Amino acid sequence: EGIYHMSTSKEVFNKDLAIKLAKLSEKCYGSLTFKIGENGFLIEEDEENIYIVFPGSDQFVDWVADIKFIKVERAGLGKLHNGFADLWDGIKRELLRLLRDKEMKNIILTGHSMGGALASIAALHLCNLGFKIKVVYTFGSPRFGDSKFEHNFSKSGIQYFRVKNGNDLVTGNPDWGFYHVGKEVHINRRGWCSWLHTRPLDH
Repeated sequence: EGIYHMSTSKEVFNKDLAIKLAKLSEKCYGSLTFKIGENGFLIEEDEENIYIVFPGSDQFVDWVADIKFIKVERAGLGKLHNGFADLWDGIKRELLRLLRDKEMKNIILTGHSMGGALASIAALHLCNLGFKIKVVYTFGSPRFGDSKFEHNFSKSGIQYFRVKNGNDLVTGNPDWGFYHVGKEVHINRRGWCSWLHTRPLDH
């Protein structure tokens, strides 16, 4: 209860959908349709939508603090943090293969932490290929792309809600030329919209 409803010209933040996707993100940590190392994705679907869910990593908080912040170009996207670009490169072919075997439906993407960054990259890549992206919700996503990625994502018209919990330190990293996309929805530990920082472990 109490999650802030944020409206745009096209879409309204949907609390019930956000909760459903948060539960799918939690499920994704222990159940993946495709797995390579710690990386992979979960695909589920109902009558109307295909849900693509990306997990985070138990080591991600340390990883994002330690890794060198090198940008690499990816066609149609922009420059990405090299770590996220490598992770996406490792799974995109299998994701596309599975999607092409399914009935065409609206696609909803989500993920927590590292998975939020991958959901964002996947959304723009799939949109560029002609897939119908209904909406993206992420939880505790870090920054990962340059200003060109931000521009291309905004230009795509993809509806995106980026949930930040309290004083989640991961959402502010990496810095130095990396940007967020989408609309931020900031909540506190009681589930209310808050601009007040709470705890450093809110990730």
